[in-house]
Amino acid sequence: SVARQLELRLGNFVAVRGPSSGTVYQLEVVGFIGFTSPFEGLLGQFAFGGDYPSYIPTDFLVNSSIVDFADGHVLLTTGQGINGTAIEKEITSVLPQVDETDSITSRIADYDETSYQAAQSRAKILGIYFAAALAILGTGLVVGLTLKEKEYETTLLGVRGFTRGQVIKVLVGEVMVMVLFALILGSLTGFIQLFGDISNTSESLQTLVRPQIVLTLPSILGMLGIVMCIVVSSLVPLLLTTRFTEEKVDILRE
Repeated sequence: SVARQLELRLGNFVAVRGPSSGTVYQLEVVGFIGFTSPFEGLLGQFAFGGDYPSYIPTDFLVNSSIVDFADGHVLLTTGQGINGTAIEKEITSVLPQVDETDSITSRIADYDETSYQAAQSRAKILGIYFAAALAILGTGLVVGLTLKEKEYETTLLGVRGFTRGQVIKVLVGEVMVMVLFALILGSLTGFIQLFGDISNTSESLQTLVRPQIVLTLPSILGMLGIVMCIVVSSLVPLLLTTRFTEEKVDILRE
């Protein structure tokens, strides 16, 4: 937020004077650290992304005689699959003078060990299962009621000489359009809700480690499994309807 207010860009210089020195130092901006909230672009100078430490050269601290009073922060970027907790333990053993360390893996472990947070996670998982069950049962019920209203039309198709396979193709086309629209609408609503929750969580954090959406293989397979169950639940009443319709047509022909 400070860089935005001062209209700083990479490569610009900032004039800084130490508290106990009259010398002005020109510090070059080599990077920006922090989280930029989407609301900051709408509300101008107001900042919602939190406050972050500035990383400045040690020479400036020494020449300004404030090196003994400044808090040192070291920001490490690790590779994919690196365990941050193991790095924290290594830093603590090698540099015992370090007061505090932080990593995303340690936060996840603390999150799982906290009874309140663990209960909250289980409640969310239970809500997902409940929503999936409702989606499957609700789809089957809606499709069944829709086909019940089309019972006369379905019977008429059979009387006119349509085979059961032809009737199924006609009904599958109508049902799949409705199911596909519901899946697209539900997926968009879910992702919007997920992005909103992550954005709201990020607004209140004061650290660089922030939540993000990670689509792992189990999560993708789980979503595909739910979609397949919804499709199957829509086909079951369709097959039952065509079976009963075929029996009625045979009775009418007799």
